[in-house]
Amino acid sequence: MADRTLTVEDADRLLDTTVVFPDINAAFQRLQPITNFRKDDTEARILYICRRVALGDAVADSGVDQGSEGDLYILKCKVQAPSQLAGGLVDPIEGPSSHTLDELKALKIFADTDSPSLPHLISWKTAVQGADGPMPGGYIAYVVMTRMPGLDLLELKFWSMPEDLQEEIRKRFLVAIKHIWRLGFQPYDCALRNILWESDTRTLSIVDFEHYRPATKDPINMNEREEMTKWGILKQPLPQFHWQAWRQAEDLSGFPEKW
Repeated sequence: MADRTLTVEDADRLLDTTVVFPDINAAFQRLQPITNFRKDDTEARILYICRRVALGDAVADSGVDQGSEGDLYILKCKVQAPSQLAGGLVDPIEGPSSHTLDELKALKIFADTDSPSLPHLISWKTAVQGADGPMPGGYIAYVVMTRMPGLDLLELKFWSMPEDLQEEIRKRFLVAIKHIWRLGFQPYDCALRNILWESDTRTLSIVDFEHYRPATKDPINMNEREEMTKWGILKQPLPQFHWQAWRQAEDLSGFPEKW
């Protein structure tokens, strides 16, 4: 597969329709995609809604809550691709990538602690690309996680919502993000697209944990307004001085104003 703009049809040809996970003696069938098939530097990725399907007569006691047959989950598929950068990775590796390993660590901890508002790891595996892949012999990583309810705040047009609903979402967001900090993670892919809201049950969720730093602060010391501003659910006040505008543009909020 030549390096070009990838399509959902490319992913459909490349990926298994039903992915078997021997560690939990379960299988998951890909259903509809919920993202496009996009390539970063060394990986192409796509997310699907998937469902657990029957596999054999019994399910191994893995200690993982696999749900029942027919339950819906999220399947994240990541495919190694040759880097276009000078000195970038151009040879097949076993995988998964470091970002995937980071996400797996977070998802497992969320599952082990039965954390609300966060996706839980169900299982993962790697496979080897065939000759029709973007990097023959490279890895394909399959990760199944719980599906969080609702739609993301970007799609829901957060800033067009009634003010009282915006405030409710902010309060629920602070509960969730402080819990994430307590578990040792400080996400830095902060965006409305990574916050989900389900209006019927008033459920807020935070997703996408490939990018985080180890949390070094106790949540009790969190600057709540600053954190909500980073995620896009609170408007940033206009700077009074040019140096404040420069600090905001350079994201120097974590550094003292006086050196």
